[in-house]
Amino acid sequence: MLIGLIIILLVVLVTAIIVGWSFFVLWRTGVPFVTMRRYENEFVLNSLDIKPGQTFLDLGCGDGRLLKMLADKYQINGTGYELNIWAYWRAKLKTWHYPNIRIYYGDYLKADWSSFDYIFTYAMPGMMTRIQGRLVKERIKNCTFATYAFRLPSIEPTHLHYRDIDKRRGGLYIYLL
Repeated sequence: MLIGLIIILLVVLVTAIIVGWSFFVLWRTGVPFVTMRRYENEFVLNSLDIKPGQTFLDLGCGDGRLLKMLADKYQINGTGYELNIWAYWRAKLKTWHYPNIRIYYGDYLKADWSSFDYIFTYAMPGMMTRIQGRLVKERIKNCTFATYAFRLPSIEPTHLHYRDIDKRRGGLYIYLL
């Protein structure tokens, strides 16, 4: 009886810590953890001109699903950053057996973006302002930057792909830097 109560209390405590940390990250960044559905990931894969062996940076990689799909289809060298501890551990578990995928826990705005062929994000509009500032400040070149659903505030995309025929949602904004 006592062991059962201790186990229940531990589960409640761990859940409270994870949920609390997730709210802290949401408060700090303004970006909730929202996974892209499989068909949205496939849309991104099919819209980008990725070649085998290229490097891919996923800003806010969530559970690592897109990186895993890219590694399976194109054998990319992928890097993902995630600040939500729950999503980070899910990504680590999903990709542990992929030697060409690295998942980091941390703020992607503090990471080095300079050596990637592709940079991708699915971030909220408030974060897009900060990302644009980073791209402009560091003069990232020779890279394709892509964002799903929300565009950079003041840079016109080079290409725009819509998933839905009626163009109501699911736009992929592509910027050739």
